[in-house]
Amino acid sequence: MTSSNTSTSSTKTSVAAISILASGSMAVAKFVVGIAIGSLALISEALHSSIDLVATIITWAVVRVSDQPADAEHHYGHGKFESVSALGVIAMLYVLAGGILVQAYSHLREGAPPPSISAIPFIVLLLDIGVNLWRARALHRAARDTKSQALAADALHFASDVMGSTAVIVGLVLAGLGFW
Repeated sequence: MTSSNTSTSSTKTSVAAISILASGSMAVAKFVVGIAIGSLALISEALHSSIDLVATIITWAVVRVSDQPADAEHHYGHGKFESVSALGVIAMLYVLAGGILVQAYSHLREGAPPPSISAIPFIVLLLDIGVNLWRARALHRAARDTKSQALAADALHFASDVMGSTAVIVGLVLAGLGFW
């Protein structure tokens, strides 16, 4: 591996590792607050962040493997691992979405009480938005510099997560105004 490839691999691995820490921290924070206030939306966001954690671990592992040079079994190198890993992440997101739909239907059918509203969930969600914006930008920059498809996909994913957190904030505000 040349010095340039070592630097590229190190950059990709470092950015992916930081993303793992961010995903884990946000998943725990959202889950604890979601349980404390009884918010299905915040618990769903926590589960989504848990899937993000698994996805970032997969990305971290894949970028470490994808930079390996060609060998007897992989004549063109290991770069396609980045593309294949995306399929597993997509499958996990679909399973999570199905579980959330089932739980939401159950809450609607049973008439679950609205969540108790306080400043804490808003602080957690605003922190999550800030972390995801920072992470999306860092991943995008690293993807551009290293030409990594996996990091580019993660950057788009975390940029889109900002919309999900914003939707939860809107839902909590509506619940607080009596539109539960």
